Amino acid sequence: MSEMEKYVDRLFRKYSAVPMETFVLMHRTLGTAVSVLDHVEMVDFAALTFTAYGVFADHRDYDDLIRPFERQLELAKVKPQDFVYKLHDFYQKMSVKIKKNYDFLRLYEILAFAMDRAFATPLHQQSEQNVHIYCAYMDLLMQFTDYLHPDWKNVNELIVGIKVDGTTLITQDEPIPNLDVAAIEMKKAARAGKNIKDIKNKYGISGDLVELVNKLREYDNNVIAMVPWINEYTYDLLPERLMEVRIKEKVDFGCSFEINKERFNRRRRTLPTNGAKIRVKGNDKIEELYMKELFHADAIYLLCRVRMPFGDLLIRFNSKTGDFFSPLIGSDSGLAIKMHRYIEKVVLWAYGKQVLDDIAVEWGDCFEGEVVERQSIGGKLHAVYGKHEGELEDRTINGYVRKLPTGHHASEEAKERAELLGYELDSDETYVQSFIRSTWVVRKKECYVP
Repeated sequence: MSEMEKYVDRLFRKYSAVPMETFVLMHRTLGTAVSVLDHVEMVDFAALTFTAYGVFADHRDYDDLIRPFERQLELAKVKPQDFVYKLHDFYQKMSVKIKKNYDFLRLYEILAFAMDRAFATPLHQQSEQNVHIYCAYMDLLMQFTDYLHPDWKNVNELIVGIKVDGTTLITQDEPIPNLDVAAIEMKKAARAGKNIKDIKNKYGISGDLVELVNKLREYDNNVIAMVPWINEYTYDLLPERLMEVRIKEKVDFGCSFEINKERFNRRRRTLPTNGAKIRVKGNDKIEELYMKELFHADAIYLLCRVRMPFGDLLIRFNSKTGDFFSPLIGSDSGLAIKMHRYIEKVVLWAYGKQVLDDIAVEWGDCFEGEVVERQSIGGKLHAVYGKHEGELEDRTINGYVRKLPTGHHASEEAKERAELLGYELDSDETYVQSFIRSTWVVRKKECYVP
């Protein structure tokens, strides 16, 4: 019996009587613990501690949250069995601390920092030792988010964002409900020598279970990586369709057009208040780009839901640093790497076409001659999540470039702020910075459609 089988056998023998929601959580955490062990086993202790510390070398002001996870990696190396048996308790204690202090945003920013640091260089170009350390760290952090749910009894709840008040988590249901519950019940049935087909029918599970699990994991990982950038006003950017596990190799993701990222530090315009949608017809790679801008951590981010024939991806682009994140960035698959590069070029070209002045290439030329429809979503900023009748809400108003009356000029502070965020102002323009405004929201009556 392998080590993994021993741990699983112990879990089922000792804890199978606990409530299903608790068992699901413990089962997920056991899988994470064993994965972490597999990774740290491949590196020496000195390299583990040095590299893990380096992931957050520029963010040691987060030490109160970071150090406990670093110590868990060290424990996994020196006392693997203790690590496995005590990880569930560690997560529980850390979650109490996070919830008590409403430290959700800092925790998810740590997770995003780790992803950006780990994938700054594609994994296939890094040393094998570093890849193992980064993967162990990411596994440890990702699974911890399972313990932050407002309703921990709901095994189908997924944390997808944080409201602008910083203390309220935004959640939604998993796109494939009860998948973990079905998998656990099937394991119990198999251990008892029973048929598992009835369980699949009970939960409406059709298709290959492993493939479904992989699709759901990729979706969850994409969403978790974007939590700090999802609030009431960007909620509708979330992926709506799962990405297919198998994509036809014959799809050509090569493209000739490209934009220098530094040009976004000299842009002239902002996107419409509520974003823009670019729809493409007949293209075998891109169907729609849904874009919004968000001021976050002293930078303007482009957020974009990329709709492809094989599923949705949510990406972010830091216009200040040029960092472009997609969930494909860390893959060692040649096809995934090509897809990431293609998406980066297409998204930045489409963004540049809207906020830069000198993009002469037409939409159809970029998208290989296909018909493109562009929808600007202006007007007042719309909260797309969490409206309640008669409720006072905080609204985050994105910054924008504004024309000034004749004879007026921007203040030095406004000029410096615009330069910091990458905007070039004419003599009669100013930059209005992002701010939060309290707004009284009255919910509109909805019509029932049977």
